[in-house]
This record gives sequence, structure tokens and C-alpha cells, in this order.
Amino acid sequence: MVRKVWLKIANGLLWFAAGFNILRIGIKAAMDNGSLVWLWCIPVFIAFDMMFSRVIGKNSRRIDGLEGGKAPLWKFMNLRGYLIIAFMMSLGIVLSTSGKLPDAFFAFFYTGLGTALAFEGLKGLARSIFRKQERG
Repeated sequence: MVRKVWLKIANGLLWFAAGFNILRIGIKAAMDNGSLVWLWCIPVFIAFDMMFSRVIGKNSRRIDGLEGGKAPLWKFMNLRGYLIIAFMMSLGIVLSTSGKLPDAFFAFFYTGLGTALAFEGLKGLARSIFRKQERG
């Protein structure tokens, strides 16, 4: 059992780590592609950032609503969250290994998606850490 703040930190770390890994793939594809197609990552980032901001905020409120001051670490996400991540990972693996999509797709899509995930993960971490310090 851990304090709720650690659930939020685990949540932020998961989102950041996932985003960093996806961003790494996107940047590699952009460098290999050599064109400016990666600029399309901007609208992808905007769309996913808005979505992930809501998801992380909702998850943070869910953690706050857990009974008691402590909970098992795995409760940093609910079942639906775990299923969504499993689906997203599976879809990403299938898309990247299928050879059906050009590298240019990964250059802009993964760069935008990864940036949004990592950015929102960092925001969640910062909120958790600074709120923890405010409480002492």
C-alpha cells in the first residue's frame, strides 16, 4: 500500500515513459525520412494533447476519490485504462511491423503522439510533486 501521491507519480511516469518511447520511434522515422512531413506532428500533438490532458485529469480525480489515504500501487489506473494501453500497444506493434504504412506516417504521427503523451506525463508528475511539497 502506498500513499495516493505515489499513485499519481506512477501514473505520470507511465505516460511519460510511453510517450518517450513513441517519440523516439517518431524522431528516428523523421530523421530517416529526411522530408518535412514530420511538421504534420503539430496537429497530431494538439489533438492528442487535449485528449490525454482530460484522461490524466480524470484519472487524478479518480485517485483522489479512492477511500483512505493509501491504496495498492496497481490502482494508479483502473481496468479500463489498462485495457486501453494494451490495445494501443498492440495496435502500434501491428502497425509498425505490418509494413503497410510508410515511414513518413510514423515520422509525423508517432512524433505528435509521443510528444503529447510525454508532455502530459510530465505535467502530471509536476502536479503530483509540487502538490506533495505544498502539503509537507
